[in-house]
Amino acid sequence: MAAADFIKRFADFSAGEFGVVDPGKAPDNSFSGRNVVLYESGLVGVRPGLKSLPVTGLPDHTEQPGPAGFDVYNDNLVVVVDDEVFRVPIAAPAAVSMGTYAARATSFVRFTEGDNFLYSISEGLLYKHANDTTVNVALPAGVQLSTITRWGYYLIGADANVPWRLYFSKVSEAGPEFDVWEANAYVDIGGNSEIVALKPMFNQLLVGKPEGWWSLTGVLSLNPSVRALESGNGPLDQRAVATTTDNRVVYWGQETLPHWFNGSTVWLDENYRISRYNTTYPLDMVVATPTGKRIIMLGQAEDSLLDDTMLINREREWTVHELPVQLSGLAPSDVRHAYQLPGGVVFGAIRNDNVGDPVQIVSLQHDLERPAHVDDDWASPIDEWSSPSELVSGAMATPAWYDAQGRQVMVRNVQVLFRKWPSGVAGTLNELHVRVRPLARWHAGTLNTESQLWTEPSERAALDGSDDSISFNFGAEGTALGFQIEIPIMKGIAIREINVACEVTTRRM
Repeated sequence: MAAADFIKRFADFSAGEFGVVDPGKAPDNSFSGRNVVLYESGLVGVRPGLKSLPVTGLPDHTEQPGPAGFDVYNDNLVVVVDDEVFRVPIAAPAAVSMGTYAARATSFVRFTEGDNFLYSISEGLLYKHANDTTVNVALPAGVQLSTITRWGYYLIGADANVPWRLYFSKVSEAGPEFDVWEANAYVDIGGNSEIVALKPMFNQLLVGKPEGWWSLTGVLSLNPSVRALESGNGPLDQRAVATTTDNRVVYWGQETLPHWFNGSTVWLDENYRISRYNTTYPLDMVVATPTGKRIIMLGQAEDSLLDDTMLINREREWTVHELPVQLSGLAPSDVRHAYQLPGGVVFGAIRNDNVGDPVQIVSLQHDLERPAHVDDDWASPIDEWSSPSELVSGAMATPAWYDAQGRQVMVRNVQVLFRKWPSGVAGTLNELHVRVRPLARWHAGTLNTESQLWTEPSERAALDGSDDSISFNFGAEGTALGFQIEIPIMKGIAIREINVACEVTTRRM
């Protein structure tokens, strides 16, 4: 490393992404990035790519942007195409028909479980799936349901025609009777707006509407109790709400940023805003995972009509990701139903462009502690809809640093300590690009400079990872009151620390 007056070290990234905070106001132990995750080890590395699940036996799409239903049941994925329900064993992905609905599913199909059976709502009707058959469950006359969930001894559904009303199944002395729904077994919630979310939490059912949240408690057939909890900032769509493993609800609400509800108040996570999210996703766009405690939220950037933005939260640390393909949605919809899934894995369905396209399912391993390898079961070193020779590319930047004494500073050298892994894909390169951004130059503002780069065939790294470092000399950028270090491209690696050698000078360059 070149001689320097001082060295600024960036080695703690434990605060995660700093989001929309100005880089000069961001915590010193944070970073800004795309397609990178904070590993448990403290390194910041490239996320795993989406891996295709080679499903056989599913018919082609009959509509856009299908499928109409997508969820999990035990160790199966459940997929609805047209009027037919299929289960896809995850270990051996060959689709098996579970029967048909009375009519084609033209809108979102919601699933839940009761007494070890799978239930679903399609076109307002309630169905039970047992022994690979699908049968209609009778509802009271004139009742159609828009959503459904399991809460304790009850299946509870929102009435599509009287949208503030909840119907519930029967409970007798013998126990729950999920297939019996009585005409007077209902309770009304709040005003006359639509119920869009039903989320069990301990001994209460949280009921969400666009204008707020309500709590439903008690024995529903004897003494139900309805209590208003939060006025304003409620959920807009049932597909955009998930219950977390720490007893909160996270959702897209009135604003395009994550909303958290703890059963008492709503908190808006204002640092993690996307330009918009899209409620036309046909499937769930917000899920919580039973392992790794991740929250995954899909959205769509305003300047991209093709690709998705994905936010991943791990223990209050967010990272931001850009996918090279648009998803229809994610599964599982309910963290309670995911206990037989592979650890650290969620599944997505690709949004089809045309009727007649095949149904495509992908897996995302969200807690992998390294870039993916081609031999991984649920992750890929590439996003399998990008160029087959291009590894997933991440990017990150440090917070901005400014001299507290207002001195002119010149960056002379940037040393990066990192760990690298092989991809298993022939001809791929691990890469690291580094550039310096001088900030607040004398009467010249910010300068965007050219990157310096390191590349190496990925097979040179050991399978369990190899430590490495590289130094880049700078200085032609001149002096400034501050700087920011950017890594616009990183492939196959994770950053351990960044050391910046700085020279203090009285000259203004």
